[in-house]
Amino acid sequence: MPRPPTDEQFTELVHASWASLYPTAYLMLGDHADSTRMAYSESGLGSSA
Repeated sequence: MPRPPTDEQFTELVHASWASLYPTAYLMLGDHADSTRMAYSESGLGSSA
């Protein structure tokens, strides 16, 4: 069974994924604030608000 990523590895993954998470959320929702919240939520970081 693989080990879960360290905090540093997870942070690196989120930073690398942000460029695709936010635009995809924006295309789906059409709203900056909602898209940002969705991208944060999907990245596991919780809400930005």
